[in-house]
Amino acid sequence: MQCELFGDAEETERLERLDLAIDALGERFGNTCVKRAAELTDEVMSGLDIKRDNTVHPVGFLR
Repeated sequence: MQCELFGDAEETERLERLDLAIDALGERFGNTCVKRAAELTDEVMSGLDIKRDNTVHPVGFLR
């Protein structure tokens, strides 16, 4: 954990717990179980699954 020079330690801990909870939900119910509000109102964004659509190519593929 990186300490902030001028930050609020309680807020940082709260955000870390929130991130862990979101990660646990994603592992249990899939990547799309938690979405931002903007994704729910925009038809194009609502169909996105960033983890599923992300393709990592090996270095040799780019040559």
